[in-house]
Amino acid sequence: MSYYAFGDSGLLYASVFMAFLVPLVNLLSVVSLGIFSGRSSVSVFIKNTLLNPLAVACFFGLAASYSNIVFPQFVNRTLIIVSGVTLPLALFCIGGSLSLRQLKGNILIIFLSSGFKLLIMPSLVLILLSLFKQPIDTMAKVLVVMAASPSATVNYILASTMGGDVDSTSGTIVTTTLLSIFTYVFWLSLLGL
Repeated sequence: MSYYAFGDSGLLYASVFMAFLVPLVNLLSVVSLGIFSGRSSVSVFIKNTLLNPLAVACFFGLAASYSNIVFPQFVNRTLIIVSGVTLPLALFCIGGSLSLRQLKGNILIIFLSSGFKLLIMPSLVLILLSLFKQPIDTMAKVLVVMAASPSATVNYILASTMGGDVDSTSGTIVTTTLLSIFTYVFWLSLLGL
């Protein structure tokens, strides 16, 4: 979304933020899921943090960027094709696993977590930017947009492998993805786009 809203500079800021945020958020997710699910063994922790494909990809992406590695054209094209189908395919799989019967008891949790993700988190980012007297430039706008993004599909994988609430997680992913159509318009208009 940062690319479509802010162009190349938005993509650059979002990529740098993601390279540092993804490992941190994965670490916090694994720790919290380990504590509350009772699966807090060292091997599970290492597997889901240090060996997590997202964390490994961020590490290699930073290393490749730092060392100015240029990939062959066929590798770039392949990665573009694969990245284009990853999110829709993941959402399709999560949507296919949803059951309205299972979601009935989780509706309140789903809407509270969706509201927190799409409205409260970006509001907190704006409040913190204001408290620290930071200008609302492109970098700040990218932060707000990233905070207002739907729940990541990797949450479903983490919840299912670590004994989390899979039904609420999948429901939140689908709900935030659907509602983000409206909340993105709100946040982008508030940011002057």
